[in-house]
Amino acid sequence: MVTRTIVLLAFALALVSSQALAASVRNSPVNVGTRGVSSIASAAARVPPGVPSDDSIRDTGREQKHDAMMQKLVSDLRARHSAQASLAPLTLPRVAGLRLGEDESGFGFKGLSNLDQANVNMGFSVEPPDQALCVGNGYVFEGVNSAFAVYSETGRLVAGPAQANAFFGVPFSLNVSDPKCIYDAPSNRWFVTMIEYDNFFSDNHIKIAVSQTGDPTGSFLIYDIDVTNDGSDFIPGGADCPCLGDQPLIGADANGFYVSTNAFGFFSYEGAQIYALSKAALARGATVVPAVRAVRPPWCSRSPARSSSRAPRSGSSARERSI
Repeated sequence: MVTRTIVLLAFALALVSSQALAASVRNSPVNVGTRGVSSIASAAARVPPGVPSDDSIRDTGREQKHDAMMQKLVSDLRARHSAQASLAPLTLPRVAGLRLGEDESGFGFKGLSNLDQANVNMGFSVEPPDQALCVGNGYVFEGVNSAFAVYSETGRLVAGPAQANAFFGVPFSLNVSDPKCIYDAPSNRWFVTMIEYDNFFSDNHIKIAVSQTGDPTGSFLIYDIDVTNDGSDFIPGGADCPCLGDQPLIGADANGFYVSTNAFGFFSYEGAQIYALSKAALARGATVVPAVRAVRPPWCSRSPARSSSRAPRSGSSARERSI
């Protein structure tokens, strides 16, 4: 009898908690700003803007020491390997009877390395790399915490490596992290995101790059969402913000492009923030993008699920799911 009472009590609490959670979901409009046009090629050609400021974690002495280490590594590698060997594609190991893909023609190739990051970031690189990888339309787009590159579907480098700050138009004294990307076939667009923040987490943004064609070596339009105070509506008075929109996760369907973040204040977690943006507006390069933000405390890591992105049939419902 005691066990049954406990089970019934737990069920009642779960029901009340679910209803309270649903009631806690709040929506608000989002201001999505445009920040100009960029490309991997233009970012790769751009020289980083001078020496980092004294208050930057990108300390000049550390960069010089790191750069010297990288140059020695390059010298040692060149002494041991020929240039041709270092550029040779890597192949996946074959196991008898184990199929790779549909026709066992799978292969591998060298992606962005710690050296590639350092070479485009004044000797500075970030570990772990937090890789972003997406494939489509005959291309492979790769991002790490401080660099981007584009490859052909056979692994040939066609653009980059490029500095992530330069690609998003972010000053080198500021920090970018957590890259994500997807190729959306129905809109024939590439979507790339990162977070931007200063050393005090007092000014925090989500950067969104949307290709203007299906070619990721071409132009991207850069969008910006200020997330500094997103999460302040979880704690009364918003005393715990400014908040960092950490680890943005992305997805898309027929109607929208979706970003989910974990909002962290100075002392506590502020819940998942879910941003829904008009995919059609982003795809056509609109300067005004309809968008809304939903707050889901105390949930975290709400990963937007990707659908086929095809328009729903007349009379049917369509919604983006998160997992």
